[in-house]
Amino acid sequence: MSHADLPPRYQIAQQLPRSWDQIGEELLKLCANPEFAYGAFHGPPRNELSGAFADAAQQLIRNLDLQQCTQGGFEMITLVDLETNLQLTAPFTPTARRSLVLSFVPSVLRLRCLAACKETVLKDVAEHLAPRTKQLVIELGQFGMTAAEIRALVGHAPSGLTLEEFDRLRSTLVLLRDGELKLPPRTLETAPEPAAAAPKKRKTRQPRAAAAPKPPEPGTERVSRRDEGDAPTTPAVATTGAVS
Repeated sequence: MSHADLPPRYQIAQQLPRSWDQIGEELLKLCANPEFAYGAFHGPPRNELSGAFADAAQQLIRNLDLQQCTQGGFEMITLVDLETNLQLTAPFTPTARRSLVLSFVPSVLRLRCLAACKETVLKDVAEHLAPRTKQLVIELGQFGMTAAEIRALVGHAPSGLTLEEFDRLRSTLVLLRDGELKLPPRTLETAPEPAAAAPKKRKTRQPRAAAAPKPPEPGTERVSRRDEGDAPTTPAVATTGAVS
């Protein structure tokens, strides 16, 4: 196939080929940044670069194309080098894309980047262990890891960690980010519903009993009789005017 018959993206890739010297410089510059280096590699026993590093490498390498397809009923992923038309295929898994991209990076450059990331993290943790630990615990919690699980990883509460214990937690976070570690499903513990309260009995008001008549106080009987007309009437006194 002649150059003119190639698809446009292949033509552009061949006109603007990558420079591995420039790519190496830019990758090593990233590895010197603690914010990048913390998530760029897996610790012991794996000691390999992570999915975050593969993402950065893919952008810097350029002229790479990732294609996902189905072959024989299986999901597959293919990495195509648009400069040479080299194709690498693997079953689709959470680690497939990372593995394909890293396999395209020269092994010497991979080792240099891995060593640079380790050195950056070691130097930064030695100076800022407490704040880095706090940040690490928060990020693990965002993935659903409980305080008990964090204690189980290091054998004690995440305070006063050694460098080895810190790297163990950091590597766990990288695995969670890459999708290579899944936490067990959580069961939500719901409190039992309270038993339905028995309906309150409505109190019925009983009619009050009529109060017994009070005995008349002394002297009130006489007054009442006078009120009934038994009292003597006072005779009217006639007044006569003077006769002049």
